[in-house]
Amino acid sequence: MINYPPAAQTPAGHSRKSERLNSLVSVLLTLFERDGDPATLDEAIRTSREAIATANPRHAQYATCLFGLAYGLFRRGELHGTLLDFDEAAVLSGQVVEATPPGHTYRPMRLTPHAQALCYLPSAPKLEKAAADLARAANLLRHDDPDRAVIESNHGAILEALASLPGSSEPVALAMEAVRLARKAADATRPEHSEYSNRLLNLTIASATLARLSGDATVLDDPVTRCRAVKTPEPDDVSSTMLAAGLAHALAIRYDLTGVPEAASAAIEAYQLAAGDARLAVFRRLHVAQAGAVLAARCGENAVSLSLYALAVELLDSAAWRGMERRDQERMLAGYAGLPSDAAAVAVIAGQPEAAVEFLERGRGVLLDRHVDDSAELALLHLADPNLVREFKDLRHDLDRHRHAGPGRRRIRPPLPPAAPGKRS
Repeated sequence: MINYPPAAQTPAGHSRKSERLNSLVSVLLTLFERDGDPATLDEAIRTSREAIATANPRHAQYATCLFGLAYGLFRRGELHGTLLDFDEAAVLSGQVVEATPPGHTYRPMRLTPHAQALCYLPSAPKLEKAAADLARAANLLRHDDPDRAVIESNHGAILEALASLPGSSEPVALAMEAVRLARKAADATRPEHSEYSNRLLNLTIASATLARLSGDATVLDDPVTRCRAVKTPEPDDVSSTMLAAGLAHALAIRYDLTGVPEAASAAIEAYQLAAGDARLAVFRRLHVAQAGAVLAARCGENAVSLSLYALAVELLDSAAWRGMERRDQERMLAGYAGLPSDAAAVAVIAGQPEAAVEFLERGRGVLLDRHVDDSAELALLHLADPNLVREFKDLRHDLDRHRHAGPGRRRIRPPLPPAAPGKRS
């Protein structure tokens, strides 16, 4: 726990208690962005709730506290893929927008996290509302406002998600606009800027979607060239890994459209690099490992495919960790229902039947195992000592979270909440 005397030494009921607690929240969120420790993020969320409880709902500080909590929940949702966190973040950030009058300095950037939270609750109406919110936010800023680049980059990411939805109307037009906005944001960002990789990632993903929908592989030339020109920062940043995953996706689309073997080889290499980075959030590593395994199998590289499938099956259990709500576990695992059988098929082709059996066994019934593996023993223990059961579950929850979580930056980049009224972070 962070020792922050101004918050700890301010008595309950003091007029500045919520402000000082919210300053602690800003410190905790900044530490999380630097170190990626999930416990720090959890502490920030708990402190945010305490700050809200002590704030006057009619005071401007209340909206600032809500914004900090919404941001923390949004980041935890991205870290673990949990819909409940995104749900609450969307509700809270909407309340923040409603509490911020038109023309207020913070209004454009407070519209941004609300749109971002909606983006992770994929439905056409929510994505359309998110896109409209960001367009409105951009219109509130001057042409040369430095915040415009982050808003336009995020707007592009949301339009790309909308274009990718099944049954989306005019998907090519949406993808073209996504590329335009993402390119504009990337062009406005210096390569040495800390957010350049994230904005280039948005451009790369939007371009890959446009190439896939239009059948035009040349759309990928510019973002692929830019990605390859990016120098790895010192010290190495996990955003480089995210960019490698985006490059792998773009190169895989290029291979699909052109059949050029070099594109597939480069994509597989990038998938391996991204999947092997333990700093990346587990559910992102799982997605990247599966995509790389599928592509490697298509290209006849069975040894590489088998290695990536082995990693994906290993991560499958971790992605649906015990701390997730059951609904989120089911959603997470439903997207990978065929993963164990696909891995087993590659193992058989590679002449490793024992590995095939292991893949099937390890991938079978993860949710069932989560539900029944210790339920009988815990039920008996609960009769003897309910408090001990509660302590055990809390400890297991914390151990799972620390074992499985990785920091994982993301394509959509929300701004950190301000440390105090009148100060931007």
